[in-house]
Amino acid sequence: MNCKPESVARLVTAELGFRQLVQLFSSLYKLRTKDKDELKKLKTLLKQIDGASKKRNEMIHSFWVEGLTVENAKRFRLEAKRKNGISQDFNTTSVNELEEIAVFISRVAYEVLECEYRVSSWPFAVNI
Repeated sequence: MNCKPESVARLVTAELGFRQLVQLFSSLYKLRTKDKDELKKLKTLLKQIDGASKKRNEMIHSFWVEGLTVENAKRFRLEAKRKNGISQDFNTTSVNELEEIAVFISRVAYEVLECEYRVSSWPFAVNI
């Protein structure tokens, strides 16, 4: 069987959840470098990924109703967490805020792709 590495990678990661993909990304990055500056960049990028994921989940897993104006929508989110119990969030969100969140998420996605492209040409820094 003659498979490209990219095809194998897609097959292996196809059923992984978001957290597992981020953990794999971090581990693979660390296989490629031990440079402290690069690892700082990774740490910053992982924080951005976490922030984008949190914002995405807040928007996707909320109930939305029409706002008082065309420019606004009402968002309601109910959470039940082991640590804090039940919490609810009800607020008005503007179209501009939604656009800002979308731009933030797309910028983080671009930074991940850019990082992946840059790092993929590095030799492995760790033997396993």
